[in-house]
Parts: sequence; structure tokens; C-alpha cells
Amino acid sequence: MRLFVLVYGVVFSVSLHAETVTPVDAVDALEKKFGVVEGKRRNHTKGMCFSGSFIASQEAQRFTKSPLFDGKKVDVIGRFSHAGGNIHSKDSEAKVFGMALQFKRDFYVHNMAMLNLPYFHVATPEAFVQRLQGTSPEEFEKANPGAVTLQKLLSSRDNTQQHYGEFYYNSIHSFYVTNSSDIKTPIRWTFYPLEPRNNVKAKEETDRDLEKGFMNKLKQSPISFNMIARFPHDTDTIDDASVQWVTDGTVVNFGQLHLTEVNNQCEDINFDPMVMSSGFEPSNDPVLRFRSPAYAISFGKRISEKSKSQ
Repeated sequence: MRLFVLVYGVVFSVSLHAETVTPVDAVDALEKKFGVVEGKRRNHTKGMCFSGSFIASQEAQRFTKSPLFDGKKVDVIGRFSHAGGNIHSKDSEAKVFGMALQFKRDFYVHNMAMLNLPYFHVATPEAFVQRLQGTSPEEFEKANPGAVTLQKLLSSRDNTQQHYGEFYYNSIHSFYVTNSSDIKTPIRWTFYPLEPRNNVKAKEETDRDLEKGFMNKLKQSPISFNMIARFPHDTDTIDDASVQWVTDGTVVNFGQLHLTEVNNQCEDINFDPMVMSSGFEPSNDPVLRFRSPAYAISFGKRISEKSKSQ
């Protein structure tokens, strides 16, 4: 059975079964957990915009026929953010951050939405919503053992990063790339900062200001990342973001991202990761496919709130 949902002029088709939650449920759960800041995103509420450019490598062109990965300069608008809906999230305490990108040239658009995690904490939309709704920790951990391991990893992380550009950011989900010979390959990627991380902690943990640190660093020089692609081992699952890949050992640099300016250009962008250029396709990961209508609902709400306040 499928549910067809009309969200601000766009129809989304969502698979339903007895235990399935809807994208509306996800946004409602975020609002109930964190509250609503009108005109702002319901998740990753705290963040900052930037712009820059991306240039794909020749190696990338062996795997994808995307016109935005042809080796020519592509304009990029992006956003760094804190996970969750707390707009007052403290930089000194937060450990999960996101980097969203929109590549654009002429009428071609390609979005990415990534996290500084090795894998996602749940495998299904149901588990994501249950966590937000306050399912008992014991019950949740029993059903999602990977989340327990991830939480242990997060608790052991240090907070020495001085700006958003010192984190790595993973695609989390799997995708497929297709080249000009129509060879289709599953892929995951990570954006790694080119410069080594500064391991000097702030004098006080409360002094850490990732936005200010990013802006200060940008005054000195552009902040750059390599887009490193990896491919699955025979035993790796394609459609489960809660399982980290072993990989087949192949590492390909797909290109470099250069961040050059802080601005507010990302505020009205919906970084839906299902919006891709030809040469990229989504996997059947249920969380990835669930994100598109959930993003649309959040986007529609905040744009509507902004228009009413003007």
C-alpha cells in the first residue's frame, strides 16, 4: 500500500505497512522534542551558510557521467549545522555536525547532506521517529544495537576542533554512480579537510565558537576538502546506513571543494539529498528515501512562516 501526500504543491509517494511512520510524524516529533523556531529548519536548526566551488578529478569521470563532475569549476552553496532542533546548541558540548552542499551550473543541480559520523544511528524511519518520541532507552538499544556502539564512539571523541572546516563529513547513505559506458557502481564518500586539524584546545571549553573560528580561518585562506570515494566489499550492505562499510580497499579522490565566503545564501535552500544530477542515483536505503518528503515538509513550513512575517 502507498500513501500519496501533497506537501506544499508537491506530491510524494510513501510506502506504508503496519508499523510505518510518515514524514509528517518525523517533523511532528522534531517539533515536540525541540520546539519550533519559526522560519527555521526543524532539524539541524543551528547553522551557518557558506559558498565556494568544486572541481572534479579525472578519476571521478571514470565513474560518473554527471555534468557537474566534468572537471570544470562548479559553484557551491552550503551549510554547516548542529544535529537536532536546538538553535542554542552549545559548540563546546555538541559532537554531531552536518555539512550540506548544493552544486549548481546552468540548470544542473546536485545536493549532498552529510554528517561527521562513520554511520547513521538507525536503519529505518520508524526507529528514527521512535528515538525522537522518547522510546525507553532499553527498548531502543535492544532494537538498535548499532546506536549503542555509535554513542560510545561519540562519548569518547574530543572537542579540539576549532571550526566546522576541521571535521570530516560522510555521505552516510549509499548511492550509485553511472559512467558514460553505463557501468553502475555503488558508492559512499567522505569530505576530508585538506589541512591537518589543530589539536590545541581552547583555554576554556565554553570558548569554542565554531562559526567564529571558521570565519577567522577563512580570512587567512580558503578552506578545502577532498571528496574521497569508497566502494563496497562483497559483504557490505548497500541499503542500510546504520552499518559501516568494510569497503573493497579502493580509494578514489573525486575532486576538491574550496570554501571561500560566509553569507546567507543557503537560508532558502532545501538540501534534499535525493536531488541529484544524472550519473548519480539513490540506493534503496529507506532512511534516505524518507528524507526527501520530510525535508519538503520542514521546508514548506519555514518558508510559509517567513512569508507571513514579512
